[in-house]
Amino acid sequence: MNAAPSSAIKTWQVAFDEQKNVSANQRQAFEAFQLRGLPTAKVDAWKYTDLRRLNLRQFRLPAITSGITGDASAALLKGLGKRYLFIDGVAQQPSKESAAHGQASEAFELLNSAFSPAALRIDLNEENEPVYLAFVWTAQSSGVMHHPRVHVTLGGQRNATLVEHHIGANSDSNFSNSVVNIQVGEQASLKHIRVQEDAVSNFNVNTVRTEVARGGRYLSYQYVLGGGLARSNIHIELQGTEAHTELHGLVFARQTQHLDVRSVVNHQVANTTSVEDYRGIADQRGRVVFNGKVIVAKDAQRIDAKQSSRNLLLSPTAEIDTRPELEIYANDVKCAHGATVGQLDATALFYLQSRGIALREARALLTHAFAAELIERIPVESVREHVLARLNERMRSEVTP
Repeated sequence: MNAAPSSAIKTWQVAFDEQKNVSANQRQAFEAFQLRGLPTAKVDAWKYTDLRRLNLRQFRLPAITSGITGDASAALLKGLGKRYLFIDGVAQQPSKESAAHGQASEAFELLNSAFSPAALRIDLNEENEPVYLAFVWTAQSSGVMHHPRVHVTLGGQRNATLVEHHIGANSDSNFSNSVVNIQVGEQASLKHIRVQEDAVSNFNVNTVRTEVARGGRYLSYQYVLGGGLARSNIHIELQGTEAHTELHGLVFARQTQHLDVRSVVNHQVANTTSVEDYRGIADQRGRVVFNGKVIVAKDAQRIDAKQSSRNLLLSPTAEIDTRPELEIYANDVKCAHGATVGQLDATALFYLQSRGIALREARALLTHAFAAELIERIPVESVREHVLARLNERMRSEVTP
């Protein structure tokens, strides 16, 4: 006998039934979601993330918003190019829309498809400055859910930068379930910077699916600082020879935050390369989860894949779970992975204290050094300065003595 639907799923059913002009694809997606349900710890990819906190909540679809408030506007990044904004779940000045892109079997993507009749289309081919895509909650929102879907294209031999930003400005128990699909053309290069600093009361599930054609490059820079319960799903399909991807990421959980990142890099053809470097920091009762998986398809020879996961525990009550995976069906490959979880170096702490630096400040300095190396890789100066400022604020206020 199936378990009774949770509070969240009941409200999603009501919200779905209240929608007008629902397409056959939307209905099919919702029915598939109902059959599948939300993943539990029995699902291998969700082994370390318990969704009961989400299940107990009730959410409604957003109403038309009057626009961005002063607090939320102040939180937006400055000095970037064209802007695409979702405010309290509603697209502001949307560009030309396209049909919802594909229909995956993952539960949250199915839920997104059910509530997204179309995808916001972003064409990066004519953009010379970084394009800014922001998902913003304002203080006006509470108990609201949104399921934005975005389709990004970059044509052959083009270079572009996309900045994706998730912000919660004093919002209360909202649920964001975004899907961003990206296509990188032949010999093209996309730098994708993702900053997630949602409110600690919010639930945030974000999915990125990227297809990289022959000779293309997809470079991801991800910084996860916000959300009470957050999950990032990253799927990279290297579809053409000499395609390359790099994933750089920092995850910092504090208080009772549960921040989970799962990446899957699929080397579909020969002569493709990938590099992955993620670092996690957990303080107080925070929990960081990182699961990185590399798949090498049959006959995809001469693959070079490297993966590193380094993690820092700042409190005995914090937790970090890291799990690298390799799934290889070819024999001429170079695949390496490494994962470590440790504490601050006692010798370095002693040295700094011997120089007259207080213990709290010494801990902050060493933690900053651990994280700043990854932040310095951000290719846009204004975003780099923003993330460094957020890190410094956290170091001053949250590092446990």
